[in-house]
Amino acid sequence: MTNTPDNSDRQTDTSKSRNWSRIVIISGLGLGTVSVAGGAVGTWWFQEKLAPMVSESLTRLTQRPVKVGELQKFRIGYLEFGPSSLPPSSTDSIAASTEIVKVRYALGPLLFKTLKLDITFGKSEANLQQEADGLFKIPELADLPPPPFNVDITALRFPEVDVTILPSETGKSSEPILLDLSNIEVLSKNKQQRWLVDLNGKVIDGGGNFRVDADVNLKNSEIKADVVAQKLQLPIFAPLVLAFENVPDVSLQSGVLNADFRTQIKLTDKVADLIQNIQGKVSLQELKANSSFLSDTVNLNTVANVAWPKVTVESLNANYGDIGLKLQGTAQTTANLDLQNLNLNLNGEVLPVSFETLFNTVTTEIDLLSERIETAETKQQLQQIRGQIQDIRPLLDGGVKTNFKIVGSLLQPVVSGKVQTTEVTRVDRLRFQDIATNFTISPQLNQDFQPLNLTAGFSDLQITPVVGGKITGKGEVKIQNSKVKSQEEVKIQNSKVKRKKLGVGSQSVPQKLEVKIQNSKVKSQEEVKIQNSKVKRKKLGVGSQSVPQKLEVKI
Repeated sequence: MTNTPDNSDRQTDTSKSRNWSRIVIISGLGLGTVSVAGGAVGTWWFQEKLAPMVSESLTRLTQRPVKVGELQKFRIGYLEFGPSSLPPSSTDSIAASTEIVKVRYALGPLLFKTLKLDITFGKSEANLQQEADGLFKIPELADLPPPPFNVDITALRFPEVDVTILPSETGKSSEPILLDLSNIEVLSKNKQQRWLVDLNGKVIDGGGNFRVDADVNLKNSEIKADVVAQKLQLPIFAPLVLAFENVPDVSLQSGVLNADFRTQIKLTDKVADLIQNIQGKVSLQELKANSSFLSDTVNLNTVANVAWPKVTVESLNANYGDIGLKLQGTAQTTANLDLQNLNLNLNGEVLPVSFETLFNTVTTEIDLLSERIETAETKQQLQQIRGQIQDIRPLLDGGVKTNFKIVGSLLQPVVSGKVQTTEVTRVDRLRFQDIATNFTISPQLNQDFQPLNLTAGFSDLQITPVVGGKITGKGEVKIQNSKVKSQEEVKIQNSKVKRKKLGVGSQSVPQKLEVKIQNSKVKSQEEVKIQNSKVKRKKLGVGSQSVPQKLEVKI
């Protein structure tokens, strides 16, 4: 009797325990079912909906078709898409593709509605088509409403990229330029306001290597970059330059570029603020170029240092055919890159060359230029100059060299130097051991670089005939508007001609110096002055007679 209540309590407890067990089991099964179903639905959504959604979003953003491959792998913090592409469109010829896209993201920032993405692309290819104007069309991003959460791309990585650049059809060559870009890394800082770019590349088939380390600040539109180029073969890139309007028709046969620059550029419409700073060194070796408007090949080697806005030419060695040139010095511009404000301080030398080579070069260039000139008047003037050269040609034989200096602005330069013969020189029937003179040429140009005035002078003229004696002198010529007008003067001032007695056996032949200005436009009031000139002659003792020497000035 006393045990009956105890059995009743046990039955009650057991019943409650079984009820809780049922609840737990049913709940577990329910949660498990929901979890499995939710996981299945989530997996299905990621696999079936995520890639199309991303494709659609990128298409709206870039305003051109973008295809994102199917989701191949999915786990917490990691997504992997299959082959993806940016196909060319009717308005944009830029195309790109990649074998795989790997996306890593952190879960923590999702709590703050921020998705941080670290994206790595597999082996990729890109094709860039140059436009007819020489530029490359950059896709314009659409102005879309802000997404429900922030997308922060922390890194873009390209382990292997093959780039093909197709020059414009307006260029002289349609050969594609092949680049191998490896281990490109782009990191974002300050909420994508700064981008750090590390790019390494090489030109296929031995075209050279290059590297760019850049810091792009979108907030103040400023780019700082270290650029290094090693043994870049310039003929490969020449077609890209020739596509631009007003670029001379030049064929680049060879040329190797080495450069090491630190640059700072501001993206702005103000030219004066565009280049903030450039520091570095550049060398150009074994450049060979010719053109349809030149009859011979230009060869060039140069080394220059840049400390913006000044460029210092350490050395420049060039030759055009058989005419050689050496140059060094500085050129300094202003921030607005106005050529009118370009200041020069250059020292140069034209290497020894024969008069025959000079005559051949000038007449050949005149003939080539005449073929391109359309106006009959200009052609006639060129042929007159050619005829004068042909008249002088048989009267002059020998060689000459020139040292010169160019200082001043590009609109008003002063060219000075010394011209000197390098061997015995024949002028008509006379032979001279040495002819030398200092010269100064001061042209004045307008803003369109058309000549306004020209002043040319020579001083310390020294002429030494083979048979003995010496001739000295100086002079000046002023020309306005490229013509000698009514008030112009041609002066030979304070000239002195001194000659010594020449013993020539049984007879004496007078020496003769002629200065000729032919076909010049001299009007009625022109003056030709020989002021304070002194001509001293001594009789030449030649047996029973003496013949005075002769000085002639002909116009």
